[in-house]
Parts: sequence; structure tokens; C-alpha cells
Amino acid sequence: MSDRPRVVVSYTQASEFAKDLDKNLLKGRAFAIGASGVAQRDACEVVLRAPDGSELSLLAEAVWIQEEDPGAGVGVQFQPFGDTEKSRLEEFAQQLKNSGAPSPAPTDQAGRSSAPPAEGSQRPSRRPTGRPSSLPPAPRNIHEKVRGLSIRDRQRMARDGNLTERVALERCYSSSVWEYLLQNQSLSASEAARIAKKGNLPHPLMKIILSNAGWLKAGEVQRALLANPRLNGPDIERVLRNLSRADLNRLPQQSGYRPGVRQAAKRLLGK
Repeated sequence: MSDRPRVVVSYTQASEFAKDLDKNLLKGRAFAIGASGVAQRDACEVVLRAPDGSELSLLAEAVWIQEEDPGAGVGVQFQPFGDTEKSRLEEFAQQLKNSGAPSPAPTDQAGRSSAPPAEGSQRPSRRPTGRPSSLPPAPRNIHEKVRGLSIRDRQRMARDGNLTERVALERCYSSSVWEYLLQNQSLSASEAARIAKKGNLPHPLMKIILSNAGWLKAGEVQRALLANPRLNGPDIERVLRNLSRADLNRLPQQSGYRPGVRQAAKRLLGK
């Protein structure tokens, strides 16, 4: 399909694929257990391999890499992902259903076969294995991973995490991680602007944004701060002084800003 690196997601039974279809695939994501060979943000080709050997290939981007067990593998997001890709997934699922791929013998909750033993055979003795009979399932995407974090791990990921992790954290935990996201040295101006425009942003966190010269020079951060009703007094003037002359000249005529912001701009312009 392409010269991109291949990430293979294998299914051992049709019911496994059907479950993953509803839970992940039709939401534009997949997790390849044990896969490797790609780096985060790499473009790749995802191959969904059915129990009967048939395959469906989709273009994707690697968004999460887990290098160590338990749960080693690659999480991907399909790109592009729209009606065409959803239709291909549904058609593939229907073909798999129609093929009547056999399923393994039923098992009990501990994973042992519940089918009767063959005549003359004996069931294996139940010896302790030294490990739990069941392990919690590995997270299949970054959002599941983030939702399972402790408070301390959330804070650590917010301070040190990459873009995908930061976005997932902010979506999941909102204001409770803003302080730690703002401590991340890799936080972009766009991310800072997204936080700066929040009407419930505490003033101490707004001060962190105001004290970052790089962010304060970015137009998107300036606009976000000036639109925030919690910005007032000297802080308004501080942001205005970082605007370009052209932007400052236009601001008094822009009705999207509060009267106090427009009046402060007029004062700086000597009008």
C-alpha cells in the first residue's frame, strides 16, 4: 500500500476483532501488541490481520510507544480517518463474519478450556505458576493510559511529557494539571494560549504565562490573555506593550475585546 513502516495488529478470533472494532477501530485508533520499529509521530501503515489471514491496510501515525512489558507495543491513530476508512473497516468486519472463521474452544474465567477432555486423557494438574491468573489489560491508547495514572504520575507526565501526552492530560483532567503543564519546558505557545484563554484560570497561573517572554511575544497568547476577563490592571498594559504597533493600532476598533482593554490600548497610543 505504501513504503511506510508496517505495524501489524493480529486477531486470533473473529469476536476479538468485533470487540476491537467497536471499542477502538471505528474511533480511529488501534494498538499493536508487541510491535516495534517506529518512533512516536512516525507515519506508518497499519495492517489489521484477521484469523483467516485476510488483511486490511490503513494509513496511520504512531502516537504512543510502549517499549517495555507489560503492555509493550505501538498505539496508532488512523490518518486520514473519515467515512471512507470507516466503511472499509465495516466491510472488512462483515467479510470476516461471513467467512465463519472458527473460534477457539470456550474457556473459563481463568483461561482454561471448559470443553470435556478426550477419552483416556487427564486434565493437567492445577499447579501454581508464581504469577496472578489474570493481569489487567494493557492500555490500548494514550487516553486509557492517562486515565489510569495516579495523581503523582499525572503531575510528572504533565511536567515532562510529550505533545500527545500533554494534550491527553489536559483533555482528561483540565484545570487540575494546568500548573504542571505550564512547568513543562516543551510547552508550545499554542498550548499556553489554550490555557491562557480559560475564564477560570487562577491568577497565579496567569502570572506564569505573563512571565514567559517567549509566550508573551506570540500573537495567539496575546489574544488569549486579552480576551480573558481575569486579566486586569497592569497586566493588561503588560500584554499590550508586547503587541506589534499595527496590532495595537487596530485593537481599539475591535469590538471583541472588553472596553477596559480597548481603553488601555488608546492610552498607550496617546489617543
